[in-house]
Amino acid sequence: MKWLFSQLKKEIKQRSKGLERDPEKYIEEFFGSLFGYSDVTIKTYKSRLIQGPHCFLSYIKKEKIESFNKMTIDQLDEYIKIVQGYVSGTTTNSYVTAIRQLFKYLSANGHITENISLKFHLPETINNPTTQVLDPKLVDLLLKTDFSKDPLKNTRNSIIMHFLLRTGITPREISNIEIGDIERFEEFTVIGITGKGGIRRDEVLDSETEKVLNKYITLRGASLTLKNTISNELIITQGNPGSGWGMSAAGIAAGVKRFLKVLQSNGCEYNLKEVNPRSMYKTARVNHWEPKYIQKGAEKKYIKLKEAFLKGDKGFMNDYRIIREG
Repeated sequence: MKWLFSQLKKEIKQRSKGLERDPEKYIEEFFGSLFGYSDVTIKTYKSRLIQGPHCFLSYIKKEKIESFNKMTIDQLDEYIKIVQGYVSGTTTNSYVTAIRQLFKYLSANGHITENISLKFHLPETINNPTTQVLDPKLVDLLLKTDFSKDPLKNTRNSIIMHFLLRTGITPREISNIEIGDIERFEEFTVIGITGKGGIRRDEVLDSETEKVLNKYITLRGASLTLKNTISNELIITQGNPGSGWGMSAAGIAAGVKRFLKVLQSNGCEYNLKEVNPRSMYKTARVNHWEPKYIQKGAEKKYIKLKEAFLKGDKGFMNDYRIIREG
């Protein structure tokens, strides 16, 4: 019994001191948490964090860093400067993204006392609109601005902006979303996305995006009822439907461009002329609000659901899908 208490006391002392375990172990756990991510994304994260001569883990070992909790923003900046000496700017940015996702996981699970990566931005890009890594204040402005007096149009515009800036879905992916791709399970709302090459992935929505989506679906349904028609596509046009009611990727991108022009003409302090709707998804993918992780505590529930599905029990899939489809 004394031995057990001594072990518990030791564990509590270690946690109070911060992250004392080998950083490599936590990186392994991070990869174990990436449910719903594509194989390509996981492969990229591995090449940035644990594989290759310039990976993050090699720097940690070289500098003999024993704890993520003891790392400083200066050390992160130093590492990225080293990486910049070997790879292009675009590739360097992918190293930054991988590190920020790692620290987001560590913070969400209580393994670090402060997420220093929130101060860690893409080199020389955070305030440059041509990179589409937009200033958080600009993002907040874009999400809160009303771009139409028509309730349905305004809510449709709002959900498109939320998808782009908070979830990281591209205009083409938005145009492919159908009503049947939206699944709910308990506290989760998930959208099945069809990406490049027909690869499917699931995006877990944050509460703010979920509220806007629910409002849009309600107004959308009322509008289609008045027109005495139905449409599988989530984002619908209100003009001439042509070959269908769904908005194309080009139509969505053009609409966002119009929003930006209106905002610029009304005296917006930011330069919006070079902002490209087709690249705005990058903003969500490097910022801390990206709601992709299945949080600690939900992993066991997910595993049970997945096992049930593989055994043929597809009942829960009517409400919630987190399993990738080929």
